[in-house]
Amino acid sequence: MKRTFALIFLLISVRIAFAQDYGVMQPYPDRPGAETPVPSGYKPFYISHFGRHGSRYLSKEKTVLPALNALMQAHNEGVLTTYGELLLAKAEEIYARSTGMWGQLSPLGVEEHKHIAYRMVKRCPSAFTDSVRVMASVYPRCILSMAASTGEIARLSPSTKWSYRVGTRYQSIINTRHRPSDWVPGVSLQRNYLKEKLDVDLLLSHLFIDLERGKEIVGNPYAFFKAVYSIWAGREAIALEPFALDSLLGKEAVKILCASESLSSYRNMAIPNSDSLITDIVRRADVALASAKPSADLRYGHDNGFMRLLVQIGMCGYPMDLDDDKAAGYCFSDKVPLAANFQMIFYRNRKGKVLVKFLINEKECAMNALTGGPYYEWDDVRAILDKHCLK
Repeated sequence: MKRTFALIFLLISVRIAFAQDYGVMQPYPDRPGAETPVPSGYKPFYISHFGRHGSRYLSKEKTVLPALNALMQAHNEGVLTTYGELLLAKAEEIYARSTGMWGQLSPLGVEEHKHIAYRMVKRCPSAFTDSVRVMASVYPRCILSMAASTGEIARLSPSTKWSYRVGTRYQSIINTRHRPSDWVPGVSLQRNYLKEKLDVDLLLSHLFIDLERGKEIVGNPYAFFKAVYSIWAGREAIALEPFALDSLLGKEAVKILCASESLSSYRNMAIPNSDSLITDIVRRADVALASAKPSADLRYGHDNGFMRLLVQIGMCGYPMDLDDDKAAGYCFSDKVPLAANFQMIFYRNRKGKVLVKFLINEKECAMNALTGGPYYEWDDVRAILDKHCLK
């Protein structure tokens, strides 16, 4: 246990050294950006926040099984190469660590949210001196992320009064599952991308001594390599030591696998329909601005809710309409890591004028439709958000 937690903190502090692209399974970078000084006369009084759950175990057992089962059978038949045996060991390790914990928050995920919450309070302590409203998706990993954050905030600001919204009635706000009529599932595009780009025979020959027998055992090579990617990409999030997949498959193959995951994720998530969430953001901000007391609204959801919100309101770096080639090159590990967070920090002066600043993953970010920044007039921001609100 001591070794596990030591590795968690080691991964937080030196993760940059591994510089891998794990897509949406990338643990939180934990590197806040420099912040522009607050304009003279303004003080923070309200935070509106949306956070993705923290680092987690792989979502389902079937994420791993297409690779694990094939590699185990090939091992039993004696047709694995040295590379294949190494990959089998990694698959068995992540499967053993994840059994009984599929989709759950990992200890690293707890620490990520504690760190973010700590900095949120230090950045804007006045917002946590009275009341904080919290909403979370019904999934346990989101509820535990919420608990990690609120526990840290309560430790720093014990006088805070809390109210919670968790339940299926709130899922349409926190985790919209909108699918337009012409929507094509990302997994279909991913499979086609891999068929076009991936040299299956070459890669299987790295893993199986007998290529033809290896192909028979694997069956669907695209499901197999998708599982291989997951075994590689999901390790850091649960404090397993990384390994160099490119040393087994080659750099170009890993690049293709990463690109296929980005394409699938983008098509699944960059679907602008966060009207209910944006409505909640605006209505809660209106209440906070009408009150003389400081406050905060914290929301804990998933990568799709996070991405869709930022795409729809037009945040810099979160484009709406990428073609497939550009979508395949979109860096989810940078834009939507585990524990990704969006913070709107509100400032007010004595005359009652309100400014708002955006932080994405604790770095200042611009809104495409506005000039200037990073401090924007709330009236200008609200006018943009109001276009997406439910009437």
